[in-house]
Formats: sequence, C-alpha cells, structure tokens
Amino acid sequence: YWDGDYRAALAAFDSLGATAKNNDNLLFLKANCLLATGKAAAAGDLLKNILQNGRSRFGAQVGWYLALSYLQTGHANEAEALLRQLAADKDSPRRADAERLLQELK
Repeated sequence: YWDGDYRAALAAFDSLGATAKNNDNLLFLKANCLLATGKAAAAGDLLKNILQNGRSRFGAQVGWYLALSYLQTGHANEAEALLRQLAADKDSPRRADAERLLQELK
C-alpha cells in the first residue's frame, strides 16, 4: 500500500485473518486501494461503514475519500454536501482540499 502498489495490497487484504479483515483502520486502507484501482462504489460502501462505526484512526480522513468515491460514481450532490462539511470544519485536515475541490466543481 505505502509503495503505491494498490493491486498487490488488495491481494494482501484478501489473505488477512477474519479479525484483521474487520479492522476499520485496515478497511480504510483497502478503500483507498479500491479508489485507486477504479472500484469507487466498493470503496464508498466500506467508507460509509467506517464513518458510521467511528472507530478508525483515520476518521478525520474518511469524509474526504467518501466524497471522492461519490464523485467517481456520479453522485455529485452527495459529494458536494460532504465537501461543504469538510470545508466548514476548521479542524478538518482536508479543509483546504475540500475548498479547492468545491471551487473546481463550480
């Protein structure tokens, strides 16, 4: 994953044990791999669950990647709503990215 070999990382996820396969931190990384390999709908499903669970160390990043998955799957309204939330959150690490992307979408 860290080297950008997302297909190999996805294969490695498949070989994990049941506990690891249900770990929201690892599922977040899997969702990023899915996004990078053009599987945005599957990534979005994982990210929605992670967001709902609220147990990931990457929780502050989940909304950003979920917005990207929405854009890639043609759900612009949902993406824009999430991006507006991120842009309004002064503590969001993706605030500037969300503001920039909102401008690009106009």
